[in-house]
Amino acid sequence: MTVGLAAICHRRYGERDGYAIISASDRMITRLDVDEYEPPTTKCAELAPGVLLLIAGITQAHSEALTKTEDSLAASPKKDVGEIAEIYASHIRAFRLRLVTHLYLSTVGLTHENLLNMENRQLASDITNQMQTHRFDCEAIVAGFSGESPRLRHINSDGFVTAHENDGFVSIGIGSSHVESEMMTARFTSEWLYHETLFLAYSAKKRAEVAAGVGKSTDMMVVAQDKGRVEHLDRHAFWKIGELFDQARMKRDAIEQEAHSTLSGFLSKPPAAQLTEWLIATTSSKVQR
Repeated sequence: MTVGLAAICHRRYGERDGYAIISASDRMITRLDVDEYEPPTTKCAELAPGVLLLIAGITQAHSEALTKTEDSLAASPKKDVGEIAEIYASHIRAFRLRLVTHLYLSTVGLTHENLLNMENRQLASDITNQMQTHRFDCEAIVAGFSGESPRLRHINSDGFVTAHENDGFVSIGIGSSHVESEMMTARFTSEWLYHETLFLAYSAKKRAEVAAGVGKSTDMMVVAQDKGRVEHLDRHAFWKIGELFDQARMKRDAIEQEAHSTLSGFLSKPPAAQLTEWLIATTSSKVQR
């Protein structure tokens, strides 16, 4: 069910140091009534001025949450990213509650009141457990600046909000574990430079494509501290990142192939020759140190 990530990075604005938030996502869509598919539309939105929304999972839930959050913010504008994330999360929780109520209560003529007053407590407990554990794939990232401070918020399938600005990045979707592995292997922090983070975010998304359900299309968005709005990454920069990623991958493939060939040659040697080569290598290493 898709992948999305957002990362904070260091960026220079003229004579001033600051931060930016970079995101990358696919376009894979999941619906309640059909399997996944990948339309030519982005899954990124500007939830409020300068506040980025990335979604993963059931689109109907996100569509409803987005509309209701926009209505709420129109009636009572908010600037704090955390507050906006909590509003969005409340609508995800409401959708989930309505869904499980329909599936486990309404379809058999029950209500929450019936469930609470049910004499058969074992049946009530079983129904409650089914409602609580019902699989509901729905996540979101809300990112932006609260004043001068970059903020990253993750909303899980239960509508629970967590902060990730200290981590420097956050990811969602079935490809999330691949993104996290790539970011942690690179030892990423929010002090990485803008160009470094652009390349890493793109690489992490592309590597997540090995997961079933992650689409091949890629969208990259940027929230610049000095502009206060969400923008698509310039298409020329996006093209260059893709070109450099492909070049780096081909070089890695060539290096790995050479390593395989060298190892094959080493293993084909008799043990005495292997020992001699090892002694020469370790002696040379000690001399260099």
